[in-house]
Parts: sequence; C-alpha cells; structure tokens
Amino acid sequence: MFRLISPIGLKALKPDSPDLYFWMYGLVNRAAKDLITKVAGAPAWEAICKEAKVPDAFVAMDTYDDSVTYDIIDAASAQLDVPTEELLRQFGVHWITYTAVEGYSEMLDMWGNTLPEFLINLNSMHARIRLTMPSLKPPTFEVEPVGETGLILKYWTERPGLQPMVLGLLEGLGTRFGMKVEAELTALRNETQAFDEFKVEWSPLPKTT
Repeated sequence: MFRLISPIGLKALKPDSPDLYFWMYGLVNRAAKDLITKVAGAPAWEAICKEAKVPDAFVAMDTYDDSVTYDIIDAASAQLDVPTEELLRQFGVHWITYTAVEGYSEMLDMWGNTLPEFLINLNSMHARIRLTMPSLKPPTFEVEPVGETGLILKYWTERPGLQPMVLGLLEGLGTRFGMKVEAELTALRNETQAFDEFKVEWSPLPKTT
C-alpha cells in the first residue's frame, strides 16, 4: 500500500509559491459542495468553507486557484473525520454522476460505449472540452490493454496527491458502464518515471431483478 498523502493532508503537497498553482474551474468545487451537502448537510459545508477560508458558492465556468480545492478537501477531511484519501476516492465516484446531472451526460456518451473505449478517448475528450474551457489543465492518460477484461492506465498530471480520486473516477465509470471495477495503484511517478500507473480490471455487475 502506497502512502499517497501526508497525515497532515493535501496542504503538505501544495507548491510553496502561488505562481506554481494551476487554475481549476468552479464546476469542481461545486461538485465538492454537492457531495458534502448530500452526505453531511449544508451546515457542514458552511463550517468547512469557514475553516478553509474559501467562499461557500462557486461559479461553474469561473476559474479558481487549485489551492481553493485542496483547502476544501483538507477542511472536509478534518470536519467529517474522513481520511483525505478516502474523501478523494468518494469525490472521484461522485464526479461521474455529478457531471452527468449537470448536463455533460451526452458528451460522456460521445466518447465511448465501454469502459476501455472511454479511457482510450479521455485525452480527446479533454481536448474538446478545452474549446469551451480554455484554462483547463487536464491530466493525460495512456491505456495498455491486458487481455479482455483488464488494462494498465498511465496517468500524467502536474497536480500532486490526486491518485485516490482517479481510483474513484474508475469506480464511478465502471458503474456508468455497468461494470464492477477493481483498480489498484501499482506505481508512483518518481525521478525516472513521469507518470503514475494503475492496474484496472472489470467484470459485469450482477443484474438486478
């Protein structure tokens, strides 16, 4: 098991200089608000924003410093007594359903009818999104198929500490495509490797009657 995040939270991974931050669209922070209010209620969200010293409302298409999102996650972890890695995983799962509800369902449908097809097309999807979100700084992915029900996913990003969110995204995508996904972080980026690596396997979800 990799220790991805310091016990003191994501703030330990934040760049020392504000000039090194990227910008994140308000849609991400709105999704965080949606998740937190659903699991803990509006008062918890207000307390989290107060602790994080961030606004309690965000405009979806406005850009915000990455540090705002990192501070929300750290404050939520403390307020809700949920480990940061687990909170990020839950947020990854929620992101898939939230973006569909917020009007991106048809776009998600465009980029694949199966989990592996969608993952292969992620970079193309992000390139299309940048036409309307020019400040977007998405990660980059590379897929290596492994048999009929598995793949290796390589993940490049300048943002530290978000590997648990990727695990949640994979889980959420699995549900979207009717698959049970088992994903594992198998290698961390380092001085000789610029990407994180995940092993992903899937099987059909049991049919409900």
